[in-house]
Amino acid sequence: MIAVAAWIAKQERIRISERVRAGLSLAKVQGTRSGNPVGRPKAIFDKGKVAELRKQGRSWREIARACNAGVTTVRRAYRSILGDKAMPKIGDIGLGTLSCSGGLTKLPTD
Repeated sequence: MIAVAAWIAKQERIRISERVRAGLSLAKVQGTRSGNPVGRPKAIFDKGKVAELRKQGRSWREIARACNAGVTTVRRAYRSILGDKAMPKIGDIGLGTLSCSGGLTKLPTD
């Protein structure tokens, strides 16, 4: 009697394993894992509006609120529209660069 119950349990495990493998292969074909889309979900907003608002001098936060998107998403969209020229380099916005020269050359003595 115990042998029959063990055989039935083994058959159940095999059937469950087959169903799981079939589901995973179907998910792979559909481009999902566990039924959820793979990758970052797409934010839907007007990228042209981002460029227009930025030309008006609006801040990133204001633009993000107007587009119902995050600040980083808005900046990423702006960068994709205008290319590398979209985001100023550190030297371009007046912060200057740090230099190792010109520091203390002698230690102060008391």
